[in-house]
Amino acid sequence: MQAGLVRRKLRRKRRLFRKLKNELNALDKQIADAESQLAALRKIFRESYPDIRNRAAALEILRTRRERLQFASLNEQIADVDRNLERLRKIYRPSYPDIRNLEQQRQILTNRLDELTKKQ
Repeated sequence: MQAGLVRRKLRRKRRLFRKLKNELNALDKQIADAESQLAALRKIFRESYPDIRNRAAALEILRTRRERLQFASLNEQIADVDRNLERLRKIYRPSYPDIRNLEQQRQILTNRLDELTKKQ
């Protein structure tokens, strides 16, 4: 009876060991995949910015690009709102709710644009 109990415990421990070993192998594979992705990203970064050796300079370039994209996006959104306002004003009175909503939206967008230009 004692021997049977010991065998069962041993089997359970072996199963647990195999399970842990499989989980470790899966984690090792995930780590290897992440490392290869990181290496690929580093290679892309070096190819994209060959003259940049300084991380701070690279970050500044990326920030500048992001700000330019935000600036362009806000200008495009304001232009869309202006087109919609122009179209609605031909049909409805200035008190029409959609016109008032678009005017508020335009004001919000212009405020964001002003904040962005102040940062620059």
